[in-house]
Amino acid sequence: MHNNAFRLPGDTIITSILLALFACAKFLNLIVLSAYPSLAGKFMTAMYIVVLSLLLYTGLIRQRRNILRLAPSHILILLLCVLWYLFTYIFVDIPSVSFPFFFIFTLSSFIIPGIVYFNARIFLLTLMIIPSIGVLYLDQLMLNLVLESGTFSLGASYAILIPVIANLVYVKFYYMKESFCIKILLLPFMGVNLYYLVQMAVLGSRGPMLCVVLLLASLLLVKVDKNSAITIRTGRAFIFICFAVIIALAFKPFLIMLSNFLASFDITLNVVDKFLIMDGYGDMTNGRKVISDITWEAISRSPFWGYGIAQFENNTGIIYPHNFVLQFIYDGGFIMASCVMIPIIVAINRKIRVLQLDNIACLLFFAFASVPGALFSGDLWQSSMLWMFFGYVLSRNSLLIS
Repeated sequence: MHNNAFRLPGDTIITSILLALFACAKFLNLIVLSAYPSLAGKFMTAMYIVVLSLLLYTGLIRQRRNILRLAPSHILILLLCVLWYLFTYIFVDIPSVSFPFFFIFTLSSFIIPGIVYFNARIFLLTLMIIPSIGVLYLDQLMLNLVLESGTFSLGASYAILIPVIANLVYVKFYYMKESFCIKILLLPFMGVNLYYLVQMAVLGSRGPMLCVVLLLASLLLVKVDKNSAITIRTGRAFIFICFAVIIALAFKPFLIMLSNFLASFDITLNVVDKFLIMDGYGDMTNGRKVISDITWEAISRSPFWGYGIAQFENNTGIIYPHNFVLQFIYDGGFIMASCVMIPIIVAINRKIRVLQLDNIACLLFFAFASVPGALFSGDLWQSSMLWMFFGYVLSRNSLLIS
């Protein structure tokens, strides 16, 4: 049980809650605007300013963390991004991402996980509990989330994804270790997040649901014993790999079969139907293959230095490449992309080797709340969860065990 969680330093509990608020700010903004529409354009800005200020104060002053004691690769990537943005602004063109957005969603998201001590359980609990207040304004919230097409916007789907992923990870790693009373108290919050998941499956976009499906598959591969020791189920891993290969080879027939099966229960899922609708138009990727071809063709003309940060829209009229790896290469060339991605890949490999419960729980949360979706949609320089993932894998000694 986690009764000893309250023995954690008070500032660690605070930073865990603040870090969760920072991660789910976009969804909380949707909830607040459902109750108070007049706060549009004001609440999220104020929330980011307050939460970020408190995180910096608590981490640097109360917890006496030091930016200079971050991993060298963490500092170098931060400096590289700042310098490349300034170089682009001065010598190339004004980036399509404004500096305030770049500061919040890239720089702050990247550095915060490394300059605060936080506790994984409290962090995930907060992410699971606080967004549940949306149930108080459910009708207006759903009305605001649904577009004229009857589906969620892409941004809304990714905002809802954060508490959903946190809920799934918490249930896997921590729920069964709680006392009976805590388990009962958490049931309503788990129910609300389950409702969010169902609505996301029925009305949401494909990228967020891919994140959920891949997370569920990963959680089934992880075994946690009564002593919190973690092992990987290799037998299940082999079965999943075989199953994934079969689906990949017969993706369209699988979707048709799934759609027909769900229809027999009068159930429709937007994430399934959209694949089939797009396939009827001749492009299941909804234009992403065309964008990818345009990106690679441009990269071939400037493979080493790229075109500068957030210049894709300025150069092509398309908002972004819909793939964070391609955007790294397009914006900074293979040189910048390598300087950023290689240290991150090395750090991920190092973290995976440490099969410790809190570490794996956070790694799975940050990874599946960001990476699968960022491979298919989203602007790299405004993908706050992706940069939080990068910051977490590069961070040293940030997790405190309860």
